[in-house]
Amino acid sequence: MILWLSGLGVSGGNERSTVFINDVAFEVAMGPFNVREAFGDDILLIHSSGQPVLTNEWGITLDSLQHGALYYLVPLSMSEHVSLILSILEIIFFCS
Repeated sequence: MILWLSGLGVSGGNERSTVFINDVAFEVAMGPFNVREAFGDDILLIHSSGQPVLTNEWGITLDSLQHGALYYLVPLSMSEHVSLILSILEIIFFCS
């Protein structure tokens, strides 16, 4: 089963993309996606590469979510810890 999430999408377009968020398939509109509207104010969306999905001050992504990509939701109260952990992992992998 694929769940549908509303996003801003391309104006007038019906194009959809399937993404996986916390291992659940979601169908989202192509184009900017409103993370805040879909998941609330206190959530950070992180790509499986470890990079946060960049949003503007209204919670709208600067780029489209990538079709087939894996994303994870992290409560903002934990995001400082996640940033520290990601920094440590980057150092470990860079030094390897």
